[in-house]
Amino acid sequence: GGFVRLETRFYPSKDLSEIYGSLDSGDILLFSGATVNGNFIKAATKSEWSHVGLVWRDSDDVSNTTFLKMIESSTNHAGLYDCDDNIDNWGTEKVSLRDKVYSSFYDKVAVRRLFLPGGSEARADFSRRLMRFYDSKRGTKYEEFKIEMVKAYFNWNTANNESRDTLFCSEFVAQAYLDAELIDDDQLPSNVLQWEFSSEADEMALKGGAYLHNEVYLRDVQRYPAGRCNMHPELCECGKQKHAYSARYACIAPPCGSIGKLVWGGMIDLGLGFPLEVFITVVGLGWLLAGLIGNICACTYLIMWIRSRRLLAKKVAESLRTVEHVNAPYMADGPLTTRSLARSFEDSSSVKLRRGSTSHQFPSAGCTSPPPPAGGPTP
Repeated sequence: GGFVRLETRFYPSKDLSEIYGSLDSGDILLFSGATVNGNFIKAATKSEWSHVGLVWRDSDDVSNTTFLKMIESSTNHAGLYDCDDNIDNWGTEKVSLRDKVYSSFYDKVAVRRLFLPGGSEARADFSRRLMRFYDSKRGTKYEEFKIEMVKAYFNWNTANNESRDTLFCSEFVAQAYLDAELIDDDQLPSNVLQWEFSSEADEMALKGGAYLHNEVYLRDVQRYPAGRCNMHPELCECGKQKHAYSARYACIAPPCGSIGKLVWGGMIDLGLGFPLEVFITVVGLGWLLAGLIGNICACTYLIMWIRSRRLLAKKVAESLRTVEHVNAPYMADGPLTTRSLARSFEDSSSVKLRRGSTSHQFPSAGCTSPPPPAGGPTP
């Protein structure tokens, strides 16, 4: 006997406006990139998500207003302006949450609320720690496709070779939680990937009774095809969005699409584009077919060559047996000699002449000429 534990998780979807006022500093934001880099990261890590960041809440008690921002380490393909520097950064930045979600560079966005025991005082203390951490990392560049990111997939990074001059997105979030004493010191931020902050991984063990709620998916995040802040500059909350989203960001060779999705219904798209995937598939199949035909021809030639060698060896063996049979009477008294070979030749010649049209036998030695025919002239 035994017990089976059944667990059901519910992932609601809501509009950002429905949960905007309830989000707080430290909540997790998960993004599924609709870009070539995003598709590559999702394929390489086998995840639904390619990017992660943190909510930062600015509240004005006087006007009773809330302004949500996002702190992150990002490549910032959209070119969103930093709320503090008023420039587009490439690395750690603080941008408008609305502008980020509706930039159209992401086809899926989800929020995981952070629960902290201890009420408002614990949340205020956490917010102070979080802001100190962000201020210490301002200006840090994004770590894009370097060896540390590959090593993080295999948990190969160590404290001795950990680099702090660059940060990738999940390393930034993990370091923020570590500085706020939410995760253990033995958890290296450089070994944490974006999907580990989602429900795809085993529940991340947070200290002090803190935990993350299930994802809440945000609806229709690509409602503005080129990006909310790009199409409507008057709605920008921290400066403009420099780059309009288009299909050229989504794949290398538009129109975008995936053979895997078309044939097998797969979720992973490498971002190559449908024409390029078709070309690579055709070339790959052609290469495999050429290799198969070449191997078949080589094997056929080898088999024929082996058979011809065996047939030749058989004929040689038969010839040797014939020679041994002819020479057997002359080898009975001893080894084969020049005289015995001569006798063998004489006997074989005599046999051939008897089988022919003449009955003359010529001596085997001497210099005399044969007798002249009757009635002929004498020499």
